[in-house]
Amino acid sequence: MEISVEKKDLANGLQKMVGAINLKPSLPALSFILLEAEGEKLFLTATDLELTIKTIIPCRVKGKGKLLVPGRRFTNIIKELPEAEIEITEDKTKKTCIAVNNIFFTLPGLKTEEFPTLPKIGKGTSLKMKEGALKIMLKRTRFSIAYDETKAFLRGLLFSFKKDSLILVGTDTRRLAYIRKSFPSPVERDLILPIKLIDELEQCLGQEEEVEVAINPNQITFKTGDTLIISQIIEGQFPSYETVFPPEEGLKKIKVKRLGLIDAVRRVSLLASERYNSLRFDFAPKKMTVSINSPEVGEAREQIPAEYSGETTAISFNPVYVLDVLKNLETENIIIGITDPLKPALIQPDSQEEYKYVLMPVKIE
Repeated sequence: MEISVEKKDLANGLQKMVGAINLKPSLPALSFILLEAEGEKLFLTATDLELTIKTIIPCRVKGKGKLLVPGRRFTNIIKELPEAEIEITEDKTKKTCIAVNNIFFTLPGLKTEEFPTLPKIGKGTSLKMKEGALKIMLKRTRFSIAYDETKAFLRGLLFSFKKDSLILVGTDTRRLAYIRKSFPSPVERDLILPIKLIDELEQCLGQEEEVEVAINPNQITFKTGDTLIISQIIEGQFPSYETVFPPEEGLKKIKVKRLGLIDAVRRVSLLASERYNSLRFDFAPKKMTVSINSPEVGEAREQIPAEYSGETTAISFNPVYVLDVLKNLETENIIIGITDPLKPALIQPDSQEEYKYVLMPVKIE
């Protein structure tokens, strides 16, 4: 194989591959990226057998063929090269030669036969979605997925396809994020999609175009532009989430400026310690007070204006969980609703968006 490719095009293509490169593979080829050159196009493929990513970039093909390159190392090399046309060739010993200006690299390779044969993609149930709408839904929920949970179904995001809507839900059992958007679907099905897929979608999705989705019994594919992402579906039953939402009846609501609350939480949490790591939120007419009292470190308190006319009450939260949701919303104001200091609270944007963030409180010291 012998090709010439612009550094910018290759670097962008390789960046899409990173999430599917296995750093500690059971098969050596799973840490490699497959390059296939044909017809003035370069096809890039990476897989860890659970997530597969394919993309196409333009190139000048002087000699068609395919080769395997060590994924991370090759990506890092290309990233550091100057903006210019890069020459890539393979010699008879399967080594990959990279040349640009007066810079030269040679990397050991593998036989392309060692790259796993990918399963054929079934036609499945097809549908299209606006990239921008899906990207917003992912942003609102992805941060609440569990990272180190032993139960696999909690390490993914629920995609609940209804007849007239799409619902996304993520939870780590301490908090839950829910969003619903109107969306006509040809299928009614609940899918749990892994966090690695969610991260790749957030990176690849744009704002204006449509993403093509194909749902099969055990896998799902997303096609956006020249990039195809194929993922296994997590087996298991996602926990019932509807009963987690605090009842509207008896919900005490306070409206505050989102950015003002972010600043207050950040400042006050500077005194959080390993032992005292929760903040107290006091609701009173026309104000909210965020505070912490740590015998080890000190005391901090900040008062911010708020719209509230109910009885004085208080609740404590982990500040990280509060900041997570506030940073991923965009409205000027947010609404916090509580029923009891020891029961789940509700955080919502002050908008028409159908979004709910349920947060378990911490016992007030």
